[in-house]
Amino acid sequence: MLRTSIFILFAFMLSVLAGTSGIAADEIDRLYYEMDYDSVIALLEEKPTDSLVLNDRLVLLESRARSGHGHQALAQIDGIVDLFPRNDTIYTAAAIVYHSVGRFTKAQEFIKWALRMNPDNFKALHEHAMLSLHTGDCEDADSCLSEAIARRPDLESTTFCTWTASEIYRACLFAESSSIIYKDRAERFDSLGDRAEAGNCRKTSEMHSQLIGRDMFSIETDSDKVVLPLVDFEEGSSHKCLVLTIDGKDYLVLLDTGNAAAWTIHSNDLRRKLISLSGGFTSSRTGLDNRGTASQNIVTDSIVIGNVKFRNLVGLFFRKPSEHYYDANLNPFWIRDHVVTIDLARNELILRSKERFESDMATVPRSSITRLPCYGYDRPYVPVMINSSAVGMALIETGAQDISLRREFADFMGLQYSERIITDTDGKEHIVGTAEVQAQVGEFSFYRPSAWIWPMRFHNKITGVYDHIMIGPLALEGQFVLSFDPFARTAILQKYTE
Repeated sequence: MLRTSIFILFAFMLSVLAGTSGIAADEIDRLYYEMDYDSVIALLEEKPTDSLVLNDRLVLLESRARSGHGHQALAQIDGIVDLFPRNDTIYTAAAIVYHSVGRFTKAQEFIKWALRMNPDNFKALHEHAMLSLHTGDCEDADSCLSEAIARRPDLESTTFCTWTASEIYRACLFAESSSIIYKDRAERFDSLGDRAEAGNCRKTSEMHSQLIGRDMFSIETDSDKVVLPLVDFEEGSSHKCLVLTIDGKDYLVLLDTGNAAAWTIHSNDLRRKLISLSGGFTSSRTGLDNRGTASQNIVTDSIVIGNVKFRNLVGLFFRKPSEHYYDANLNPFWIRDHVVTIDLARNELILRSKERFESDMATVPRSSITRLPCYGYDRPYVPVMINSSAVGMALIETGAQDISLRREFADFMGLQYSERIITDTDGKEHIVGTAEVQAQVGEFSFYRPSAWIWPMRFHNKITGVYDHIMIGPLALEGQFVLSFDPFARTAILQKYTE
């Protein structure tokens, strides 16, 4: 009986490995590397799962993960790993799935095994590059992507590789490489006859070329510690703003750790006063608006607030979507040469050198601090436990409101929630869920008897990573001090004590 069972399992494994799904592999590969994951999923889901060969199953799971639905793939990839151990292609797919749901340590283990077995695995090298980027190792991310492309030079001009390269160069502030990739894009659009898009890329390439040698998002000050006052955007708001004064006029600059563009200008007045360099146009989405907003790539040489100069800010300009909007928006997570502290108890932004921060923290009671690994390259993600059962990734989003879950993650948890219609400040209606939620962030617990549950708005187009839960300033206001240490790649949450 045992021999028969082993034979049946062996026969099944052979059929999966050697069979054919009846789907053109070249077409699947083309769609995959052009990042059209919805089409890949649609094609593969036309066939019964049992009829798919192993490679097609893996591509299906990878595509679900990269499109922001990694939790749908977790159980299946675990089953395949158990069935086919010691396979670098399977380990790579597992890393992609685990990465997409924010399980970075597990993803790193899988990719380590995959590359140990096959150092020439293109997808494994690419995945290693993105893991390195999310964990803050820019040089390794750049090196791994170069190694991946060296193994598959035929994929260098695909959307998959060019977008990855663009994200690495943007996040790592590699101006020269960014200039080159936009120049290459311009040539590609020229070959396709799209002169308008080619022109946009060419202008952006020229903009980046003028940034070569500059330290972007750098802080210039004479002190190892500076404190800048923050103000509420309006009465009753939990959104914290810096006050930028130019020619006797005050402008409100929102501190927004969810701003992936890093620096955005919205006031037409500031557009005239602060844009030093400009590139081509692109499209961006903000807030709850699903429509793309016409935006222009820009550089601001410097802004001065108090005794601090913020230098070489790279980002976008787009007009205020409504009159009730900020004049500009700065993501302090992009500051890499100082520890950034947002004191939500005393309404202060504090910028400190590494040495000064460590000296100050040595005097703070350990019981009032929790240190968390900080992932992400444009926005800060930290690990969190939801309702004592589900491990997730929290985006600490100072441009949000309170604590809210994503519907996709709530469904994965099996969380029961009710739905209702709400109206935002612009009069738009949205369907949201509400449920009882407790979020454990390090040593601190946040409880909401009725937290909002929103559908997923943004996910990383390469990895599928998204925020499972969002922790906004209302959850921290009056009680907590939040610091981002770029040198240790940690987020530090401190309970305020007199």
